[in-house]
Amino acid sequence: MFTTAAQVGAYFQQVLDDYFQRGCRGCRFHELQAQALGSGNLFASLTWELTDATGAVLLSWRESYTLTRTDAGLRIHSSADHAE
Repeated sequence: MFTTAAQVGAYFQQVLDDYFQRGCRGCRFHELQAQALGSGNLFASLTWELTDATGAVLLSWRESYTLTRTDAGLRIHSSADHAE
């Protein structure tokens, strides 16, 4: 379990380093679907693709997010990977 921002940052850096070692050189999304959840809230789902230097897909997954619009922009409250 992570208890500090530094621990969370280190975890995500490790994930990115692993993707890079596996040949990932790009990232894109498609199939974006969004649903308003009242005033200022949103549920969004999209498919992520990690690509190599040629643009070939190395890894793909679907993920959903709950978001809130603030004065500073959209903020993600939660995300969930979809089961395959």
